[in-house]
Amino acid sequence: MRVFSKHKISRPDSLSWAMLVAMVLLSFLLYRPALNGYFVSEDLRHLTFGWSEVTAEFSDWGQSMGYRPGTTLYLVLNNLLWGRNQIGHHATVFFLHGIVSWLVYLVVRRVTGEYVSGLLAALVFVAAPIHTEAVIWLAAAAGTVTSGLLCMLAIWLWVRQDSPPSSWTIGFVAGLYFLALLVKEVAIVLPLLLVLVDWRMRRFEKGFRPILRKVLSYWPFAVSLGTYGFLHFSSGALTHSFDYGVRLDASFPQMADMWTICARDLFRPISTFVEWKIGAHNWIWLGIFLVLLHTVREGRWGALWAMAALLPGATAYEPRLTYLSVVGFAILASQTLLWITRGVESWLHLESKPNRYVSLGSIFIAIFVIGLLVADTRALYRDAANWEKAGELTWSIPRQARELLPEPPDNAELHFIDLPDNVNGAYAFRWGIVHEVRYVYNDPDLAVHHVLPGPPRWGKVTLDSIPCEAANPRFFFKYDSELEELQMVSPSEFGMDCPQNDTQ
Repeated sequence: MRVFSKHKISRPDSLSWAMLVAMVLLSFLLYRPALNGYFVSEDLRHLTFGWSEVTAEFSDWGQSMGYRPGTTLYLVLNNLLWGRNQIGHHATVFFLHGIVSWLVYLVVRRVTGEYVSGLLAALVFVAAPIHTEAVIWLAAAAGTVTSGLLCMLAIWLWVRQDSPPSSWTIGFVAGLYFLALLVKEVAIVLPLLLVLVDWRMRRFEKGFRPILRKVLSYWPFAVSLGTYGFLHFSSGALTHSFDYGVRLDASFPQMADMWTICARDLFRPISTFVEWKIGAHNWIWLGIFLVLLHTVREGRWGALWAMAALLPGATAYEPRLTYLSVVGFAILASQTLLWITRGVESWLHLESKPNRYVSLGSIFIAIFVIGLLVADTRALYRDAANWEKAGELTWSIPRQARELLPEPPDNAELHFIDLPDNVNGAYAFRWGIVHEVRYVYNDPDLAVHHVLPGPPRWGKVTLDSIPCEAANPRFFFKYDSELEELQMVSPSEFGMDCPQNDTQ
């Protein structure tokens, strides 16, 4: 079938540049509803970052979760470029997401030798609804999308030559690996992905010695990883960085549950569409994934890619940790569609028919692509509405506080409780209320506390840890989720169990 014919492809051509424009435009079209969404959660803290936070990442008092000077640099550059203009921040991410999707097209097209394989994989990747957290949430995108960009650029440079990579290419790709690690630790799996594409491109010779020589040729990546590990350990955040994704105390049932949830999300919106019929049986989607891994030989390298890229978050699943893994799933999805199309054509004996009958495969693929984009767009728009609502809350609640208390006295303390944590999975405040209230009051030294319910916890301000008496004037705010408004309340209404609460 001509549309599936293989070609020798080593560098971008006019079609590739057209795909670049198409992927960027499609990224903006898909995420358009979130373009004007206000900052949420950690975004509000990141808006205060400057050059001092970049240098701090190389010490033991950095501001990021773990050791991520590359992420912090990205945040600072965006702050300098856009300030508090949320449209600029979002537009930058949408543009980078389109670039990553284009690199998916280039890599898959080069490895498989098929234009249509690269096109399908890029479309599945750019429109995957599992990306909403990684792309819309600016705090997540700063590390996830940028590290994904560096990794995909490294893989493209690795596969673009017909022969195995030159010494210059190996050194340059190893440098990109080091930079990707400085952005986010999920990039640690890049050498394993390079092994997979080398295996798919049959760059491994048979025999123990040739394989050993091939493995030893990856030594520059060990140097990059060792350098990163030394710097990371010197910062004092090595354990903290990886602990949130890989927990050695996780049980096998917990790990299995994480993988089944991930499989369900990878198959969105199909899994959501049929949930009314089969229920929330996540293991079904993991089973389908494993069946495709076994059946679709051409897509096996994509399935293995998806599994390998999940390893940094194997025991603590978060949708944003799957960004690089979805590339492998997109490869598997594209190869599965082509496998089905070829099977149908073979069954109907169309390969021996005149060319006018060959268009059946193209029609089938076009229908699939249109259906995929429609379904994914609906799912993305639903998720974008949740993030937009979360942004509305982070914008309105601090300003409601300013209306209730226009001018707080000197040394005043503002306490907030029952703030919305998320809107159907879209994070709202969490760590953002302090910085946004200070911004609204134009007072960087204002004492603001996000109070959590429950007993005292290390590093947290909880209801039971607030003393009943204080030397400074205190004001208590409580969010009423039913009325969707902030209220100034007395200590007893706030939840404090203190003598003579009503007189404070």
